[in-house]
Amino acid sequence: MATENNDIAVLELNDYQINLTMADLTIQTSGYATIDKGKLLLGQSAQAQARRQPLVSYQHYWNQLNVEPIQTSNAKLRHHADFAHQHLLGLHDESQGKLKQLVLSLPASFTHQQIALLLGICQQCPFEVIGIIDSAVPAVAGIAEQGKHLYIDIQLHQCLVSQIDVAGDINVTNTDIVAGTGISHLFTNFARYLANEFISQCRYDPMHDADAEQQLFNLLNDLIDSDNQQEECQLTLAGHQVSLNRQTLIRHATPLFDSVFDAIDAAKAFDKIYVSERVVAIKELYHGLTQRYESAIKTVPSNNLSQQIINNINAICGNEQGLVYTTELPNPGVVKANSKTSTRTNTRTSPTHLLIDDCAYPLSAKPWYISSTTDHGLSASVQPQDSHFAIVLDVDHIRLSLGQNPLSKVWVNGQQAQDAQVLASGDKISLSEQADTHNSLRCIRVFTTEQSL
Repeated sequence: MATENNDIAVLELNDYQINLTMADLTIQTSGYATIDKGKLLLGQSAQAQARRQPLVSYQHYWNQLNVEPIQTSNAKLRHHADFAHQHLLGLHDESQGKLKQLVLSLPASFTHQQIALLLGICQQCPFEVIGIIDSAVPAVAGIAEQGKHLYIDIQLHQCLVSQIDVAGDINVTNTDIVAGTGISHLFTNFARYLANEFISQCRYDPMHDADAEQQLFNLLNDLIDSDNQQEECQLTLAGHQVSLNRQTLIRHATPLFDSVFDAIDAAKAFDKIYVSERVVAIKELYHGLTQRYESAIKTVPSNNLSQQIINNINAICGNEQGLVYTTELPNPGVVKANSKTSTRTNTRTSPTHLLIDDCAYPLSAKPWYISSTTDHGLSASVQPQDSHFAIVLDVDHIRLSLGQNPLSKVWVNGQQAQDAQVLASGDKISLSEQADTHNSLRCIRVFTTEQSL
């Protein structure tokens, strides 16, 4: 069992973006594999060869994890489980041996049989799995308000629509797996559209040549880049250039996700729709969501999942009876109605003041902006200039607001803070992991003579 959070790694197994997160290292890869002259390529390097060598390229070994025999040119790669094993070993090698204890964050599309197989594969790897959790739970933990919500994420071959209840606990009640709506389908859809545009505008068909087809698929990343906001764009391939209209492109691709919208509409009443940054990056999907559901859409920061897993590691790790697949986490902002709290230290109450050095600043509807002083202390102001973060009152909660471009990392009780994180009386906030009295502030609760503890 892990004793130090800094030793724990989190592996988010989404085959579109597989994220390995450690205290001082982040590795991102994808669920592509290509056998090139007997050598196994994985991730982005395999994706860059997939269209050139389609007969020796594989992209279903995570979402179809099994031991059914397949024909390959490498005798050591007999089935999808072998590809998964090699991918995990590659991640361990890329971590330079730092990967020792691992929490698996799995999408609900993994079946019980696949989870059991995955744990068996991990037993053959030089690291220990200490916990397993449904990815939708930590994705929204710490940021979702009380109520019934949806969480949307996209994989290589499908989208997931998870229904989540946030009350005394945060738990997944149902997940709809929407097949045929993954990033690979969007790539194929775009490739056909672009090929027709090259034929129409240049009388050139890139799909008739393997190298040109691969270059065409490589260009798709530019189209899916959410930072590209130009209405008109040009793409050049093999000396041929086509002009594309962004809105035409969106209208062309949006019907691919109609079944995702149907799954959302079929879900029970919900308060908010939380979406991963992967969904936001797919402008064609995100555009459709915002058009249909407008203000209900909230984006989940990419690092929230791994941070919430570390924050809740004791609730996730297995016990003497073995590993448990976790589908719920405690909600620190809510005390269960049937819970019996014997001491004040077990109850998270909202603070009334911020204590900086010997000054207490009352909390109200107006935010306090916190800045670093010249002697590396902290100060509070009602003006936002050069502030590192803000403390705001949000309905019934006191929350930390980091803004779009925080000046530095912020720590709460020794853990890296998240935007919109709920604060409680007793929480210590600082601009460094090793907080001392001078460079930190504390959330406190001040009582009047008419109030009792």
